[in-house]
Amino acid sequence: MMGAAIGKLDYAAVEVRMYCTTEIEQRFRLGACIKEPWTVAWIESFPPHSVLYDIGANVGSYTLLAAALGHTVVAIEPTFANYNRLCENVLLNDLGSRVIPLCLGLGNVGECQTMAQEPTPGWSGGTKRLRAPVVPLLDLVPLLGLPVPQYVKLDVDGAELQVLQGASCDAQQMLVEMPRHQEALLEQQLQRLGYELVQRFDEGSRDAVATGLHMKHWWYALWQKRVY
Repeated sequence: MMGAAIGKLDYAAVEVRMYCTTEIEQRFRLGACIKEPWTVAWIESFPPHSVLYDIGANVGSYTLLAAALGHTVVAIEPTFANYNRLCENVLLNDLGSRVIPLCLGLGNVGECQTMAQEPTPGWSGGTKRLRAPVVPLLDLVPLLGLPVPQYVKLDVDGAELQVLQGASCDAQQMLVEMPRHQEALLEQQLQRLGYELVQRFDEGSRDAVATGLHMKHWWYALWQKRVY
């Protein structure tokens, strides 16, 4: 990374630096806070020293933010270019004691799956294909001795249902990207896991309108674990 460009995440309260060598890193990863203000507000609401699972961490914008605010983050990213950049960004900010980066996917079975890959960091998906390990979330904590999640951010570009089908956790809240073609199934699965919808962010919500995002094919939902 000698001589690589370094930018700052668009968050004023703490300084988070990120390597920035592609246009998409400049536009979307450094600008992640203005892109998803609801995600930032959610992370800011965590009690001190919380545990976040960032599933689909990409190059780590929200992972780095949560860690910089004092939380422990398990950052899961199966795309190898993004995982490499995620680790570089964690080291750049000296957050290795708070972030556990994992290069794997989550799903409803344990196996190796062929996944879309893009050699350029910052992208989601891609035109290349490469096999990567996939593990159910319910097996991940005991398998690796990880801290139990209190909060889960799930954004995996259409594979959310498979992740939730392999999940069994008592996280207090989940922030989930909801692809519209699967929203009914996702809602049913989250309800089976004991969660109820408390807030949605879509094209009509104030924050989404302010960002200019056109969420025709997805929306974001904040789910709360029911207390019996």
